[in-house]
Amino acid sequence: MKKNDVIENKIANYRPELGNSEDFMSRLVDKMDTIEPARRYCQHERRRLRRTLVVAFLSGIPVGIALTLLFIFHPLSLHFTAQCWTLPLLRFFAHNASLLISGLVVISISAGVAYVSTLFYNLFSSHISSSQ
Repeated sequence: MKKNDVIENKIANYRPELGNSEDFMSRLVDKMDTIEPARRYCQHERRRLRRTLVVAFLSGIPVGIALTLLFIFHPLSLHFTAQCWTLPLLRFFAHNASLLISGLVVISISAGVAYVSTLFYNLFSSHISSSQ
């Protein structure tokens, strides 16, 4: 690699001016004072997000388990004639339609319950924090 003498001389001759240490410290303290509220806000939001995820998990999992057990013991009575389908994929869906629909219902209801409980948690937590 070829050396560039002009750039090397500029870097070698660069002598930045050092100002008053009191000015530097006052600017540094001012910058730190502006950064501190943002840092606290990020920590608060991170804690709130973790709590929200815990609420969604603790509400969605039991509902999903209960609905899965319900659909295992009381399956939907959907029977499609599998003989009219020529493609193997469509035949698979025709044979297992009640199981597939039950699974979709379980997943959607569990996600809905988790979403609603998270929504209520966020509303109540913001209401409590705003009243303090």
